Formats: sequence, C-alpha cells, structure tokens
Amino acid sequence: MLQTKGFQVWRDADQMIWAERDGWDFVADSACALLGVVAIYESICPTEFREYWWRLRQDPIELPREPKSYRSISERG
Repeated sequence: MLQTKGFQVWRDADQMIWAERDGWDFVADSACALLGVVAIYESICPTEFREYWWRLRQDPIELPREPKSYRSISERG
C-alpha cells in the first residue's frame, strides 16, 4: 500500500520496516504500525521537521466508555 502511495519501503537487518518519500522517513516494527505512522503524517501534512511533529496542538479528546449502538459486520450474514 505504501509503495502505491509513492514510498520506497524496505526491511533492515534488525527486521524493522522503513518507508521514505520526499525525504520524510518512517520506521516501525510492523507493517500495520508503519502504515499508521504514515497515515498520521498524511493527515497532519507537516511542512518541516520538528521533534514530536505528530502531536496535535489541541486538548485531548475524552473518549466515551461505550460505543453507540451498532451491529458488528461479523454478526451480519
């Protein structure tokens, strides 16, 4: 998926997975984690590197304790 988005992707000797595009490089220990980091990058669209660039500058969102009523896709059939 990352390759179709234009990233070069590779696995290093320590089995970490890397992706790079336009000088921005990302590393994670699983493909899913790497895809998540890249999704955050694409959502925020930082224009320059800074430490903790992925942190949004807003108050944390308080999550509900239970979801709204729904029917799971695994129960549909």
